Amino acid sequence: MIPPPFAVGPYAHSNSENSTLDLVFHKDRIHHFISTGWTRQAFHATATVDERLFGVCPTAHEHVPYHSIVDNPKRKVFAATVAYEGQDMPWPKRVCIKFATGPDGVGQLARECQFYSYELRHLYGLAVPSFYGMYTGSVGSNVAACLVLELCTGTDVILKDVEEFNRLVMLAACRVHQAGILHRGLGDYHHFVMKDKSVYLVDFARAERHACRNGVPALAEVNYRSPPVIECWELYEAERRFGLLSGSRP
Repeated sequence: MIPPPFAVGPYAHSNSENSTLDLVFHKDRIHHFISTGWTRQAFHATATVDERLFGVCPTAHEHVPYHSIVDNPKRKVFAATVAYEGQDMPWPKRVCIKFATGPDGVGQLARECQFYSYELRHLYGLAVPSFYGMYTGSVGSNVAACLVLELCTGTDVILKDVEEFNRLVMLAACRVHQAGILHRGLGDYHHFVMKDKSVYLVDFARAERHACRNGVPALAEVNYRSPPVIECWELYEAERRFGLLSGSRP
């Protein structure tokens, strides 16, 4: 189900209008979308897809060349260059586009949109990328939608210290849990991206709201005579995968 329009992002305003987006894959494949949230001043943007994004970020690949979890071939995440009409530069010149068609795919994007717009909003630039909105339309007879996010390719900085990288991975995961979200996909590095020296968690299609009672550091099992009570299994497993006793590798 596609959510009703609601105000999101830095340009949100209750008395504003919907903006529009043309998503261009090729010159003969242009899809027209309308925002599901209002913007302070309506604008029209054209996003031209440059490349498909897949795999883990370069820093993760540098330290762990092989990953047991393979990419989903149906995953449609792209880097795109944006041109605007109307308001000057409401987004960066290049953005990330996450695209889906069909009721199930659009429903998953709508779920992510809700998380980015509410629980995760205060974590933009801290634990998740900035979120610029959700746009809906159609491709042929299918309903379609896309999320517009901050582009985080991780190519500008490669962290050579794997322990520091894993610390940033855990910090992002803990901040998301503190915001009340269970990610349900921290099996390896696939859902972590980088911008400069920051590590962000992405892909909340399977996430759930979660009253986190914190994880138990792996060192606790070394220092305590009796096994500690596990309050949050996702953080518990993540800490063993990325934390101090992980051997610095998942």
